[in-house]
Amino acid sequence: MNKITFIKQLTDGLKKLGIIDTEEIIKDYEAHFENELLKGRTEEEISKALGRIDDILIDFSPENEIKKQRKLMNTYSVILSDIFIYLGMLSLYIVNLALLQLALSSLLLSMYTMFSMNFFNLIPNLIFPFSLVVGLAFLALTFASFGLSAMLFKYLNILMKRLGLWHKQILKGQYLHQFISVNQSKIMKRISLWSGLAFILLFIITYIVGFSMTNNPQFWETWHWFN
Repeated sequence: MNKITFIKQLTDGLKKLGIIDTEEIIKDYEAHFENELLKGRTEEEISKALGRIDDILIDFSPENEIKKQRKLMNTYSVILSDIFIYLGMLSLYIVNLALLQLALSSLLLSMYTMFSMNFFNLIPNLIFPFSLVVGLAFLALTFASFGLSAMLFKYLNILMKRLGLWHKQILKGQYLHQFISVNQSKIMKRISLWSGLAFILLFIITYIVGFSMTNNPQFWETWHWFN
């Protein structure tokens, strides 16, 4: 196809689409032809390299432009949402780390109190059976915090994997359903639930035992914990 035929077909196609800046587009293509002709290429070679007229017109069609704008908006939406999503994810990972630290600290305190290891004088007057009940309470807290940490860690890992899929779906104009649905282990759920309940119960029993041993509702004052 020579230059005249190519430009004529392109002009007619742009006018049919109602493109306002048809003249500017045609000028750009004419300038391209002139530059390529100076390089020694023929008009047929240039038109063949530019592609079929129908394919070129698709790029200028209003529907295609709308799709491009929607894709661009979706890209901006993904970037903007990612800022808040990843900040939230970072916060949750910090919470998960805090739960792990709580589990480890509770385990150490459990051993410390249960066996009356008062070599650091951390809790004065660890008297049996008070020390045993306190140790069991901390042990229950260990299992509860570890179970919650394990479930949160699994949730975050699955959520991170689904974020990638979510990006692809959004850019295609599709949306995921039940995006953050995660099947947690029944064992971990039970460990967290029953350990949490056990901690609350043992915490109450701890107060009762302390009160019964000192006849003082503020038994920590009798044992001079904060003096």
